[in-house]
Amino acid sequence: MDHLALLEETLGAATTAGDYQRALTLTRAALDEVDTGAEPLRAARLLDRRGRMLAMLGKSDGATELREAYRLVSGVSDGPTGCGCSPTSPITWPASTTPTRPGSPPRW
Repeated sequence: MDHLALLEETLGAATTAGDYQRALTLTRAALDEVDTGAEPLRAARLLDRRGRMLAMLGKSDGATELREAYRLVSGVSDGPTGCGCSPTSPITWPASTTPTRPGSPPRW
């Protein structure tokens, strides 16, 4: 397992544990390591997670990260639709991650 994979696993664990601030820090560390040219989909997944987490925590709307993720996957043969990305779609949460009450964090 390479260091980036370890960061991704730790990011998942922090999210599952509800430590969203730690997860946000881990997304930054992982994004600093990922080679966007060689692994655009991996980088886009990290940007997507970061953007959604920033929006959930109320730190930003996450749009900058989501636009960058869309840009990265646009260059991939399947394009953004193959990844389920759309530059105009609002941030939505899958049913399994929807907060149970206003202000509560999503369940990942």
